[in-house]
Amino acid sequence: LRAQVAALQAAGAENAQLRRDLQFERSFGHRLVTAQVIGRGPDAFTRTLTIDRGTADGVQPGMSVVTGAGLVGRVREVSAHAAAVQTVADPLVRVNAYLVHSGLEGTVSGGQGPLHMDVQPRADVVGAPGEWALTSGIGAGYPRGIPVGQLTRFDRREASTVQYAELAWANDLSQLAAVMVVTDFQPS
Repeated sequence: LRAQVAALQAAGAENAQLRRDLQFERSFGHRLVTAQVIGRGPDAFTRTLTIDRGTADGVQPGMSVVTGAGLVGRVREVSAHAAAVQTVADPLVRVNAYLVHSGLEGTVSGGQGPLHMDVQPRADVVGAPGEWALTSGIGAGYPRGIPVGQLTRFDRREASTVQYAELAWANDLSQLAAVMVVTDFQPS
């Protein structure tokens, strides 16, 4: 009975993720190719995924990878039937984003622990915990409006040229089983 309960709980979680992904796909406005995660990077530093779609499916290097929850990362390398995805959690990735309520803009980067966002300050404007960071589309690296993470901490420093924020990533890398590749947006 315990095995059946565990299997049903796993199926329920997968069903919830698939429903969220389907809703995202219907409302996103871009062409998407669904892919299964078939591997994870060999270490905690690189934070990569391997997916089961490649050039035969229209996947090219640089394409954005998402789930119904938000941004996963970008396709880094592609073969005919597989691709390596560099995730947002990788310390080398940079994502231009903005905070939804305050309108503050900045750059999100990964690393150990939460995502970091270097925010361009504006007088008397601060980010509030719970506020979502979305891709800004600036720099044409990612389509505009994809959730990146939710603000958990905002440090306002007077006379500083950059404010610092922490974000809880929209995705849990260890739980990703399926992703979607945005095939009709090529970064410049």
